[in-house]
Amino acid sequence: MNWTQGISSAVALVGIAMFHSAQAHSWYSTTKDPMTGYRCCGGSDCAPIPESWVRYEHDGFRLRLTIGQALAVNPKAKRPIDAFIPSERVQPSPDTSFHVCLYAADRRGPSEGVICFFAPMVSQL
Repeated sequence: MNWTQGISSAVALVGIAMFHSAQAHSWYSTTKDPMTGYRCCGGSDCAPIPESWVRYEHDGFRLRLTIGQALAVNPKAKRPIDAFIPSERVQPSPDTSFHVCLYAADRRGPSEGVICFFAPMVSQL
């Protein structure tokens, strides 16, 4: 492989990586918070999260994240999260995972730093 082919290959790999990253966030970008109407994703502020980070409370969910956990969701996060997400704001997850989209720094109510929150739907038998 010559120098030009090497550069072309590197550019193609970067393009593929960017495409996959965009694909991973594409479904977030098509959703809006049902209460605030804000778009859920700006490109790097959403991610799936472990169930252990979420606790069900009466009429919603409690999300408590350390700064490290918040950074895993939004690499620009500047503070930890302690937010209650009322059931009216919870959207159905497209898979079996919880997902959250976070603001980098805004921790004021009523959103408390959470742009959007998705929970797996459980069938009632």
